[in-house]
Amino acid sequence: HMARVTDPRDYLDPPSRRIYNQSLEERIMLTSHLITSTCTSALDDLMKGSKYVYTNISPRNSGRKKCLLLSFGLGVVLLGVVGVVIYMIVGGKDSTDTSIVNSPNDSREYRAINLPTKLRITLVSDPATSISAAAVNVAVGYFGDSFEFPHGTAHFLEHLLFMGTEKYPGQNYADEIMSGAGGFVSAYTDSEVTNYWFYVSYNLKVALDVLVQFFVGPLMTDDSIVRELSAVESEYRKGLTTDVWSSYQLMRSSSSNLSTFNGFSTGSISTLNRTDIQERLWEFYDRYYSANLITVAIIGNETLDTLQEWAEEIFTAIPNKDKSKPVFNQLPFPPGDKRYISRAIYYQPKSDKDSIKLYSL
Repeated sequence: HMARVTDPRDYLDPPSRRIYNQSLEERIMLTSHLITSTCTSALDDLMKGSKYVYTNISPRNSGRKKCLLLSFGLGVVLLGVVGVVIYMIVGGKDSTDTSIVNSPNDSREYRAINLPTKLRITLVSDPATSISAAAVNVAVGYFGDSFEFPHGTAHFLEHLLFMGTEKYPGQNYADEIMSGAGGFVSAYTDSEVTNYWFYVSYNLKVALDVLVQFFVGPLMTDDSIVRELSAVESEYRKGLTTDVWSSYQLMRSSSSNLSTFNGFSTGSISTLNRTDIQERLWEFYDRYYSANLITVAIIGNETLDTLQEWAEEIFTAIPNKDKSKPVFNQLPFPPGDKRYISRAIYYQPKSDKDSIKLYSL
């Protein structure tokens, strides 16, 4: 998982762009919160002129512990794409509404399209950009593990989709293609979404086709499961050494055991090394990885007509299984339940620091 970077001016000023025509007050507040919470650490490093952004989220594998900021503009492009996807997820009373209202100060062109498979795509044409990017967002995250799947299933599945597809069977083929095109590819599993994204300097159409195969024909072979199980275990072990993850897991473990928040999202050998894990992974994939639960955002220097032609040609391949979006209604800290609220928890940090965190319902 990689920290997402944005233009500091966007961080300080209200967003000038508004997607969809209906009232946006609540959606804007939530979107601002999401962007702020995921970008704070990256922005701090960026504002200080740091050459590197160190994430406080475990990387997809041990080889990705830091990301070199190729350019300030690249950061804007990446979060711009992720931001568009967030808008599409959070808002829109009518998912068939394809109208977009953008600021008169924004020279880029936008277009939203709905495929017959119910997959929604936002296209951004920016003739001035030298970097193309895309993000594919699936409306399920580690809350989807729920009580039916082993802890870490959603995260483990994210890893395995990189390990070869029917069309491109080579393990880590996506990494090779993106890096060969002067780019990068990664993904992250959040509580209610899983996001796969990339940027490239050229060959956008090829990159899109490579990425879409994750959702068309993944392999999830026995040897890739063994390999990525070690990678997930490594992430878990790394998390044990950081106060950020320890304190977060402590909070989750202190919540109601009837809530999906009370879980273990990373996973480890102890939760995932099962004889039926391949079967459970396919079950999770078939339940949630459906076109009607997927949104896409693409930005490039091509015209909107060209981007739309590519998007329709490539993303129509993702099948629509008409699956229902998972809903999580149980509160992690039920008001009035003294077992979960009005408590103080003390623990010995791994680093030499003192801190206090207050959580208000």
